[in-house]
Amino acid sequence: MVTDWNSDGLPDLIMLDHEGYLAYFERFVDENGEKILKPGKRMFECVNGSVFRNGKGMTDNTPGILRMNDRQAGASGRRKLCMCDWDNDGIMCLPDPDRAAHKVLLVLDITDEAVDYAAQNSYDLILSHHPLIFKGIKHLTPEDIIARRLIKLCRHSITALSFHTALDAMDGVNDRLAAQLGLCDIVPFGCEEYPCGRVGNLPCAMSAEDFAARVADTLGCDAVTVGAPTVTARRVAVIGGSGEDDIPSAIAAGADTMVTGEAGYHEMLDAAALGFNVITAGHFFTEQSTLAMLRELLSAIDPTINADIYNTNRMKTVVRFK
Repeated sequence: MVTDWNSDGLPDLIMLDHEGYLAYFERFVDENGEKILKPGKRMFECVNGSVFRNGKGMTDNTPGILRMNDRQAGASGRRKLCMCDWDNDGIMCLPDPDRAAHKVLLVLDITDEAVDYAAQNSYDLILSHHPLIFKGIKHLTPEDIIARRLIKLCRHSITALSFHTALDAMDGVNDRLAAQLGLCDIVPFGCEEYPCGRVGNLPCAMSAEDFAARVADTLGCDAVTVGAPTVTARRVAVIGGSGEDDIPSAIAAGADTMVTGEAGYHEMLDAAALGFNVITAGHFFTEQSTLAMLRELLSAIDPTINADIYNTNRMKTVVRFK
């Protein structure tokens, strides 16, 4: 929720933090005139029970600080769906509205292979992070890449849903990425209404090389690119996927380092000139945890749903040693 909680004329945030506590993120103006969010303050108490879990209700009836979900990374049944106006979240294909979704295939991208696999294995629904339909479709013919996937989905009565920025902005994708990398005091950053990014502190400062190694090991990627190898990592911003447009916001949030999937060469070069290190780890690797999160959400909604993760990444990194 965006609200001017302390009546200072600035929009504050009230939302779940990375551990599922309802928290107050106060916005303030720093000495450079930049609007920044303070770390979340857990200030909401409940006298009749303080800990809840989606699908199970109250799990602790003692008074205390209100925790809306005690699952890993604060996974929540309360979902705020918000999306950018350039995006296309929601229904991609619904050939049979009456067909129940008993078997669900979870993918990052709805590729030809994913559609074939779903059809061959009798899946009712494909749930993806990246939208299948991103731009307008002018004709449905097999020659068009997107159209031929839609045709096959309709032929086999398979529904396709995609949740992109709607999933990025809620307590999910980037919260999980920040937690994976060991950040603490995590707060949102980005646009005031729905900040998708997360920024937090490392418990101990690390060299750029050591932190880059942690990123590679944690995310399981073959290699990472480090934009400013001499910058010590202390405060880190994370944006799964493509984060180059968020570099100014990350700098304004006090970060010295950003971890993202991809960023342009010139953007990384300019950031390094400002003493800001951009580490790119691959679009797929920074967002693959989305699928496990979606499976958890489906299980919370209906434990009888059979949800399987399908890896659509076919790209390879070739490293040559001299």
